[in-house]
Amino acid sequence: MNLKLIIAAIAVISASAANANIIINGNFEAGSLAGWTALNNVQIVHDDGVSPNNFYQGAGNSQNGDWAALFNTGKSTPNGILSQSFATTIGKTYQVVFEFGVTKPGSAKGEQNLMATVSGTGANPLFSKTFNDTNPNTILKTFSFDFVANSVSSTLKFSDLAANGTDVFAGLLDNVMVDEVSAPAAAVPEPASLGLFGLGMAGLAALRRKRSA
Repeated sequence: MNLKLIIAAIAVISASAANANIIINGNFEAGSLAGWTALNNVQIVHDDGVSPNNFYQGAGNSQNGDWAALFNTGKSTPNGILSQSFATTIGKTYQVVFEFGVTKPGSAKGEQNLMATVSGTGANPLFSKTFNDTNPNTILKTFSFDFVANSVSSTLKFSDLAANGTDVFAGLLDNVMVDEVSAPAAAVPEPASLGLFGLGMAGLAALRRKRSA
């Protein structure tokens, strides 16, 4: 195996390692909220139409398997919080990707809001924004954002908002991922470029020998 192939293989392996999901049970396919800290009105739900905790109501499918997390279902108070802490490297940039949407019987339009916050060291969050969906259908919206870690541990938190009200609409969260953002791989010189570089270096060495003679 030549040098170019070795470097390319190392780059692929490094990129794969960097793009591994840091979040535990981000797609909720454990059939529970394992790995997460859950407070108040948020629960694990299934879309088989049979389970006691079934959420499928004609709108809003989980998009990575059968399980998802549901906020303020059954006209409950919208105060659910779902959070998870994970190891980070200070100064590194991370990307958070998740899917969120409205679930409601029939085709009526509703609205759900979910606040995503990332905290590290210090009183101010590294990121905080409210995400919104207003049209229940079979496809959840995909949202993403970046943050720069300032601690060896960061916490991602999803919070239901009081403005969501206590009607029949509910918010569905699925497929949460956190990845370290990789720097662009360094270009691998072509063999011809390496050859020209070698000839150039040889020429410089010969010129130096001539001058010193």
